[in-house]
Amino acid sequence: MSLDLAALGFTKEELQQRVIDQICEQLLSRETGDEDGRSWFGESDFKKELDKLIKQRIDAKVTEIADKHVLPKVDAIIEGFVLQETTSWGEKKGRSFTFTEYLVSRAEHYMNEDVNFSGETKEKAGYNWSKETNRMTWCINRMLATYMQNAMKQCLRDMDAKVNGGLMAAAQASMVEAAKSIRLKVELAK
Repeated sequence: MSLDLAALGFTKEELQQRVIDQICEQLLSRETGDEDGRSWFGESDFKKELDKLIKQRIDAKVTEIADKHVLPKVDAIIEGFVLQETTSWGEKKGRSFTFTEYLVSRAEHYMNEDVNFSGETKEKAGYNWSKETNRMTWCINRMLATYMQNAMKQCLRDMDAKVNGGLMAAAQASMVEAAKSIRLKVELAK
């Protein structure tokens, strides 16, 4: 006996769609239970992996579009950005600077700023401040001092290892010689 789909109330397309829906449901979910015997349907490992791959693909595409279209625009905006000092009424005063020129001038100011012996500016150190040098020279001196201290510490460690090793060998040799010269005499008491 053969069954006709129409007699069951389905068309071929409806049956195909139901089969596809059921396969997807089984692939994307799984029955899970807890220690009390309750069960529910949760995401399957396949669904979790599929979600992870979709997220990676979306992230990669967003990054690609940003690299191609957005970031060059941001670069152009930053490089073309002009800073202009104004009065309290908004009137321009002084010359204008591009963002790059501003950053360079701030770096030059920072490196040439006067500092005390501990690298602090007058504003930070307060009334007891005394000029030692500029920040660039101070930074170079600190770097050299640190380098020299580390080199000297390493040199002392190396010398200590050699001296201690030599002293230990000399002490062992002396003990061996002393041991050879000692004679024990054992007498029994009467």
